[in-house]
Amino acid sequence: VAVLRHRKLGNVDTKLGLILAVAAISGMEVGVRILNWATNMGLADEVVLSISICMLIIVGTYTLLECSRRKRQLDKMLEKEERLPPAMSATSLSQKLQAINIPPMLHFAKSGVTISPWIMSAVGFFVGMLAGVIGVGGGFIMVPSLVYLIGIPSFVAVGTDLFQIIFSASYGCIRHAMSGNVLILVALTMLVASCIGVQFGVLATRYVRGLSVRCVLGILIIICAVGAILKLAYVLLG
Repeated sequence: VAVLRHRKLGNVDTKLGLILAVAAISGMEVGVRILNWATNMGLADEVVLSISICMLIIVGTYTLLECSRRKRQLDKMLEKEERLPPAMSATSLSQKLQAINIPPMLHFAKSGVTISPWIMSAVGFFVGMLAGVIGVGGGFIMVPSLVYLIGIPSFVAVGTDLFQIIFSASYGCIRHAMSGNVLILVALTMLVASCIGVQFGVLATRYVRGLSVRCVLGILIIICAVGAILKLAYVLLG
């Protein structure tokens, strides 16, 4: 549902999404195997929560710090009534990764970047592996990765990530179901609520800037990190 809405707004890079999906599926298989191993060892809760906390804190903190830095830059330029340069849409890290020449170099018109598919595949594989272990679609990792590592505009990163999740998360769901890790009724209930909520989320992208999207994402990630820390404390002390 979200992909269809974002596609109408031009926020989905199909070619880039397919490359990410193939890589993420490979990583998802590795992640599922790691989680099954942890389950057999009786350490599933500890492993999932520990990895989640580390990734949430790292991604959330970096996102908020970057947003704060960009906001200060924007405020200074607005005070001087300067026009924002194109480089404001990319980070120094993304510019370095785009400059790595590993053939073939592909141009993604919708995202406005030219980069090696091998780098894209590495990002997709890593995010897919984490998603397979900690049981998320990968959005809170994939979207910041696309924005800060690849240099894709925030709205396109969100839409493209939702597109690739259709394939990677479906594969992960099937693999976890084979391992008995899926509660169908709970998933269906959340699906109905998500389909309603996503309509408001997509409409909001028409009225907010990319910087605002990243700031909100960073705040939500930190909130999730706090929740995961409390849950881990309960597991360890309980």
